[in-house]
Amino acid sequence: MTYIFSTLISTLPAAAMRPVDPEQAGRIALFYGILVITGLAVNLYLFSRAPEASRTWNQKKKRLVKRPLDWMDLAHLVFLVVVGHIVLLGAYYTVDLLGWTEEARERGVWFLGHSVAMHWIPLAFLVFLIIRKRVTWRDAFGGSGKGLLIRIGQGIALYTAVVPAVVFYMVIYQIWLKFTGHEPKPQDVVRLFMEMEPGTLRIYLIVLAVILAPIVEELVFRGMAMPVFSRVVGVAPAIVLVSAAFAVMHAHIPSMVPLFIFGIALSLAYIHTESILVPIVMHMAFNGVTLGIMIHLGYL
Repeated sequence: MTYIFSTLISTLPAAAMRPVDPEQAGRIALFYGILVITGLAVNLYLFSRAPEASRTWNQKKKRLVKRPLDWMDLAHLVFLVVVGHIVLLGAYYTVDLLGWTEEARERGVWFLGHSVAMHWIPLAFLVFLIIRKRVTWRDAFGGSGKGLLIRIGQGIALYTAVVPAVVFYMVIYQIWLKFTGHEPKPQDVVRLFMEMEPGTLRIYLIVLAVILAPIVEELVFRGMAMPVFSRVVGVAPAIVLVSAAFAVMHAHIPSMVPLFIFGIALSLAYIHTESILVPIVMHMAFNGVTLGIMIHLGYL
């Protein structure tokens, strides 16, 4: 397993900038081995509960499509995000003409602008929608229901449940990418993190990855887009479409398949638990573990 993980990690985009220590790969292999075993145990438990879950599936689908946010709300959000990026693109070309591009990149200006367009604008718009429509967050996205601690526990357990599938398809996908000659490159945020000095921006990136991004992305993709698409194409196709959009949105080829698989798991967890908190916790755990591993490898 150590050899497999050492080989796999060497194909990761960040490894192109910094080689992998075999001892570190061994420790990560052990960590993921524990996660996989735990995940398989959780899956056995979920399989034993499958008949019970299947009996309530239709009722949960009906409640999903009755969520109050609609196509126009989603269209307005997409419009705002596109406009935000157009403004950012215009600012980029203006700064480039002034010869300040390198300084702006080093200071993380473009990343901060992207974060505003992708996270802060959607979050502000969702708050506006909730107020304008006079609905509660629980009505719009599903509440804690069984209690905060129970939902957090479910999120952590379901995160471990999806790890075996994510690891399996990630290995297959990385082998295929290597076979086809694809040269892995790190995401812009990873490259920025690797190159920046410790400081306020680095702290913000950590908060963004572990807290803000999971909250906003789950509210948008699972809480908003899932019900909207489910009304038009049905729940199953909506799961595939939303998961694909979730993977493509990250604009990183080496991560596409793992993120698609993870997106399906997030969608199923949202429907079955009827609480947006569960996929948010799963997403936080996913990003937190990934960030922790990259720190352990010395990439960040």
